[in-house]
Amino acid sequence: MSPLTRITIFMFLVCVIDELQFHVQAQNLKPFFDIDGQNVVIKVLENATVGSSLTIIRATDEENDTMVFSLSSSEQDLLKIDNSGNLTLQKPLDRETTDRYQFTVHVADQCQGCDVNNRKTSRLFILVIIDVNDNTPTFISTPYLARVAENDTVGHLVIQVSAIDRDQGQNQIVSYMFSPSTQTNTFAISNHDGKITVNGPLDFEKVQRYTLFVTAKDGGDPSLESETTVIVDVSDVSDNPPKFLRPIYLEGIQKTKQRDRRSYKYKQLTEMLVLAMQSHTISLMVMMKDCFY
Repeated sequence: MSPLTRITIFMFLVCVIDELQFHVQAQNLKPFFDIDGQNVVIKVLENATVGSSLTIIRATDEENDTMVFSLSSSEQDLLKIDNSGNLTLQKPLDRETTDRYQFTVHVADQCQGCDVNNRKTSRLFILVIIDVNDNTPTFISTPYLARVAENDTVGHLVIQVSAIDRDQGQNQIVSYMFSPSTQTNTFAISNHDGKITVNGPLDFEKVQRYTLFVTAKDGGDPSLESETTVIVDVSDVSDNPPKFLRPIYLEGIQKTKQRDRRSYKYKQLTEMLVLAMQSHTISLMVMMKDCFY
């Protein structure tokens, strides 16, 4: 080929276009509770008033969606929650009946068109009821009946009284004492266990029955108390010998003879001989200074 021959070069670009469609959907973020831990404990006094606020349950939605709170519990009528998370009491509490409740709080945002499972968060809460001193001690028996012998010595156990208190902790600790209306030092009572013992001499011939008034007081502040009656009967024992009403009895004796028989005729007694005795046989011996024939 001659050097003077022209060569024409063409350059071109080939483009291949494929149409792709992309669909962008915003991902909704669930609200979350502003509390750490799986189970949350809320404590409340058992004398909390109906309608009072127990706590504010707080949650956050990072997209600032409106949040709605709800409850699920076997005690639907016990608690109520509004959309600010304010948890309020709807009926009275009694720790002696139920000392704790479990309930679940749900919080959901209001994302339109979002899957409900992506809008709601749930958390278990435990409501613990704290005791207050609202129960008086109750005696197991009233009145109490006991019997002692008049020769029982100091320290002898007469009877034990007992009271129970349905409160908790210090509020249920019961102490015992004689009430001010008990006007005797013949008996003593143990402060911690209610044992009543003989504290002084007993004498059936002077006092046959004692009526004691016992107070049971709990350890609350202020404390509550109740009272019971203890009736103690004293049994007689043979501790007094029989006594003549007069130290010496003198009566005349008249001697008579009839058919050679010796006999004695007693003058009519002018006084009655009275002997005080119990469960013993008394022998009476008559001694004569002179012998009669």
